[in-house]
Formats: sequence, structure tokens, C-alpha cells
Amino acid sequence: MLRPNQRRVIFLDFDGCLHQHKAIAGARPPLTAAQIKAGWPETFQHLRILEKLLAGHTDIAVVVSSAWRLYLEDEVLCELLQPISQWFAGSIKKGQRDEEIRAWLDRHPVDDF
Repeated sequence: MLRPNQRRVIFLDFDGCLHQHKAIAGARPPLTAAQIKAGWPETFQHLRILEKLLAGHTDIAVVVSSAWRLYLEDEVLCELLQPISQWFAGSIKKGQRDEEIRAWLDRHPVDDF
């Protein structure tokens, strides 16, 4: 959930951003966070970099726009993003990514994204 002080948003994709596309090769949803971490240990290898970039920026929220949102509930996404969970504000709905980002922005007043 977006907190009142979070006026900037990062719409976050996973594959190709937090890890290489091949890091999750062969996975078939639904999976738990523990199954993903154990079976595909190269996933989220760049998450600590994002954590360092976010440090000290309490006005930023992270909203998942990754296709992973189609297969995993917000609770599982938050668990996967544990190092940055304090910035996690949920995911966009399960429709077309661009339309859902626009709809999210219509519902949440932010200054920058």
C-alpha cells in the first residue's frame, strides 16, 4: 500500500532488471517464494543494488509491473522482494501493463514515476 509520504514510484520489472532472463528458466507457476529462491538461486541477484539505491529515499514506492504479477499474489512478491519490502506498495492489476500503470496512476496521486 502506498504511504502518504511516498510521492515517487518505480514500476519494477524483474526479468532483465533484477536478474538475467535465463535465471528463471524452466520455472512454472504457481510457486512459493521459498521454491523460487531454492530452485532458481540466480533470481533477484541485483536486488541488493536496488536496495542501496533506495536507501534514504522514504518518498519512493516500488510497484511491481513485472509479468510475475500475473502468477503470484502480492504477499509472495513482497516476500521475494524482502530486502526492499519497506518500499513495496503492491502490484498493478493483471491487465495490459501500460493500461494498468495508467489506471494505477489515476488512483494514486504521485509526483513522479
